[in-house]
Amino acid sequence: MKFEWLRLMCRWLWQLTKLTELFLYTNKLVSLPAELGNLTSLQTLALSENSLQSLPDSLSALTSLRILDLRHNKLSEVCTHRGTTCKQTRSH
Repeated sequence: MKFEWLRLMCRWLWQLTKLTELFLYTNKLVSLPAELGNLTSLQTLALSENSLQSLPDSLSALTSLRILDLRHNKLSEVCTHRGTTCKQTRSH
């Protein structure tokens, strides 16, 4: 239920496969739904200033992604999902 409002209010959002930019910053999000991976044309995903503790594995489906803004969240590490490396992050 952590992102139930996002799932219910924007159910149609996850069907916008041609969407190239999505700005969800400053929304107090703790997690993201797996359906995020449906947005395969995304080039920019702005998630800064939330309370994200993890990212969905479906993020790896976003092969067009060029900008991923994760500043000021509660992530302890970020994996590239395209490679094999993970980076430790500092809490801000």
